[in-house]
Amino acid sequence: MHDHTLPVGGWPKLLPETEARLRPTRKEQWIRLLFPARCALCDAVLPQDQSLLVCDPCRCVLVPAEPVWMPCPDWPELDAWYGAFPYAGGVEQAIRRMKYNGCPGHADVLGFLLAAAAAGMASDCGIVPVPMHPRKERARGYNQAVLIAEEVGKEWNMDVFPFVVRKTGDTAAQNGKGRQRRREVLAGTFSPCTGGEAPIRPDILLIDDVVTTGSTLRACASAIRDAYGLVGVPAESVRIRALTVAYA
Repeated sequence: MHDHTLPVGGWPKLLPETEARLRPTRKEQWIRLLFPARCALCDAVLPQDQSLLVCDPCRCVLVPAEPVWMPCPDWPELDAWYGAFPYAGGVEQAIRRMKYNGCPGHADVLGFLLAAAAAGMASDCGIVPVPMHPRKERARGYNQAVLIAEEVGKEWNMDVFPFVVRKTGDTAAQNGKGRQRRREVLAGTFSPCTGGEAPIRPDILLIDDVVTTGSTLRACASAIRDAYGLVGVPAESVRIRALTVAYA
């Protein structure tokens, strides 16, 4: 007889100290009696003492891409790029709930998964999240890229710099637009922040939730190079690599 029981846990394999750090406190476990914690990927109810907010079945089918920087010659503003998961299944649902259903806590989970998937790929860099237009950020209540970046920064012990560049163009959602049209719409919509502070070393990890055509990352990276140019750092001396939770 074949054993169809799912193995306990799955990816990522958590170290005991990580399990202990993520485990909910006794108070949080009592709160979960009234308001159960749910899996960020499938919305299933989780045990009271579950540490990572992803259920065991979802973890068993969650397989990140090989942790290797991918060259992107068609995106000259970037030096390399890595996306952890296909934009599908539970990851897609988690991102949609995070962005459109008022679930900012999903950003912590997705940021942790991104940090685990890309562990060891970068060190001593400055993390820059892709900014949102202020009007959209006020409407949503948060910028999910900032929350994801903060979680990656916490796991990797790196500083996050959310005020290097700003989104000046209030563009409509880019869903359904082709590569060229997205590029045209987003060109020039990011600019250096007035009085902003960029990392001293021009070695940047640019973080966003999902990449489709790369147009947003390219436009943002171009503005980051402009920001360094304002303080005399030539664009060719700036290294910008992009990290995204998902790729479509």
